[in-house]
Formats: sequence, structure tokens, C-alpha cells
Amino acid sequence: MDAALITVGEELLCGDIANTNATWLCGSLDERGVRVQRITTIPDEVAEIARVVNEYRAVYDAVVVTGGLGPTHDDVTMEGVAAAVGQDLAHNEAAASWLAEHRDYAAEDLDPGTTQIPAQARMLPNEVGVAPGAVVEGVYVFPGVPAEMEAMFNR
Repeated sequence: MDAALITVGEELLCGDIANTNATWLCGSLDERGVRVQRITTIPDEVAEIARVVNEYRAVYDAVVVTGGLGPTHDDVTMEGVAAAVGQDLAHNEAAASWLAEHRDYAAEDLDPGTTQIPAQARMLPNEVGVAPGAVVEGVYVFPGVPAEMEAMFNR
């Protein structure tokens, strides 16, 4: 299986933080027999995320995306992935229930975007943080915080 890796974040592009997720994911995917053929870092821009995800979906068996999840203004990765697969973002009740049961968050305590993923996606629970990941049409979306991403990937 061939895969492409997309890391999202202005902080990566301007050198504020090292892209440790790319290194870790390449090793972990290789151990599972997945060949990473491309690594790309892009800004937190919906149109760019959608464009690159679409480009890579046409070429690779899987596309792994990290970063840009959550409720803040620059967390637009889910929106970009949803656009790439032609789906709306939707509140995911499984994510809200999981957060209430396992992380002790009440729905009213969460920012509106926290539990939104592409409408037909399967939610990936976040055992370390809050923002869920998702799997949709061969695209795997993980948080950018390394501990959260690694825990979600290994689950």
C-alpha cells in the first residue's frame, strides 16, 4: 500500500516547531508495510487542504493528514477534508458521547466545531486530547499534537 502524508500548520512552515509527526508516522506506517511516497506540509487554509487531499487521493491508496483539528479559528482541516470528499461537516454524536463518557465533557462545555467531522466519516476518539480524528474515503485525519496523534494512531 502506498500513502501520502500531509501535515497542516503555519507553525510547521515557519519553523516554530519541528515536524516530528511526519518522522514518527513514516516509521510507524513502514512497520505496518505502508510505503509513504510523499510528505507535504501546507498552511491552515481550507482550499489548499482540499486541493492537496484531492490530488493525493487520486494517486495514493491512503492519505494521512495531521494537524489543524479543534475549535479554534485556524483549525480548518476537517473542513478542508470534507470539501475534498464532497461532504458537509456535521456534528458527530459519537464524538460528543465519547467525550462525555471518557473525558468528562458536557456537550454545552464544548465549542461548536469540536465534534464536527465530514458527515459520512468514522470518528476516531482522542484518548489524550479533545478533538476527534476521522476516517473517510481513504483519508485518515489525526490531531497535530504528537501525543494525541500517536495515541489515536496506535488505538
